[in-house]
Order: sequence, then structure tokens, then C-alpha cells
Amino acid sequence: VDGANGNIVWQQSFAGAAGKEDDAMSVAADASGNAIVAGLTFDASGNIAIEVVKYGAADGVALWQVTPGGASHVTPRVVATDSAGNSTVGAETNASGTSDLRVVKLAAATGATLWDKSFDGGHDDYMSDLVVDGSGNVAVAGIGVNAAGNDDWTILSLDGASGAQRWKRTYDGGGA
Repeated sequence: VDGANGNIVWQQSFAGAAGKEDDAMSVAADASGNAIVAGLTFDASGNIAIEVVKYGAADGVALWQVTPGGASHVTPRVVATDSAGNSTVGAETNASGTSDLRVVKLAAATGATLWDKSFDGGHDDYMSDLVVDGSGNVAVAGIGVNAAGNDDWTILSLDGASGAQRWKRTYDGGGA
């Protein structure tokens, strides 16, 4: 969309290989104006997977498209870019039998996975938001269910280069 007048500059659609439901969940723009769209698609086995497509700013041509591997049920929630144009996707996965946070960083030029981390708080964990700071580190906000069954805020700081957890804070409001 043209920022000056709101006119459509280009538009694209996506159809996954399985011919089933495909949903865009989040979009981010890199410094060059390319659009990075994170969504979900069904694979041939009927499992939900993350799908990320980078579209060129000028004409909407797909520059790359990736489906990072992983659990049989993965729902992307948010995508952000860093100053180098790399994309970081925040998602929920059920690899451990409960919902966990999953964060995947993809290379700007190819979409190759730079790192892929999952975080299990012991019970269900849900992705709310994700941002990348000026140093490339990633801040993740989510909701974690505690042992009493109440929802708590969970904030994670991840190293941008490796995905290693820098710190974690949980805020328990004492109620649901």
C-alpha cells in the first residue's frame, strides 16, 4: 500500500502445498521496505506449520519462502525484523504436550534458520508479542499458566546472535 495515498502498489496471495487452510498471522517490514509475512499452513500430513514469505518492496515478488521444521502443531503469532534485515518469528508449539513458546530467527538473504529455540514454563505458555532491540536482542512477552492454574506474564530476553536466554521474569498477579 502506498503510504502517501493508500493505493495498492501490489498484492499477493499464498496457497500452501497441501491445498488446505493458510492464514497470515503477522507482517513486518525490513529497512528496505520488503514485507515479511508469517503465517500458518498445513503440511501434507495435516499438521500445522509455520510459513514465512519475504516479498520484495517494489513488486511483491517472493524473495524467499520457508517452512521451519518442528512440532506437529505450531502457530506463529508475530514477526519482527532487526537492523540487518533478519526476521524473528514468535510462535506457540505443542512439542512437549503443552503449549510452549517458540522463537525462530531467519537470515535476511535466504530465510535460512539461524537459530530455533523453545521455552517451556512447565504448563501451557502462550505467545503475545515479540520485538527486536537496536542491538539485535529479542524480547518476548507471553502468558504462562502457573501451578495453581492462574495466568502469569512471562517476559524473556534472548541473545540476538544465539537465541540463548539472557533473562526471564514472571509476574504473578495472584489471580486468573
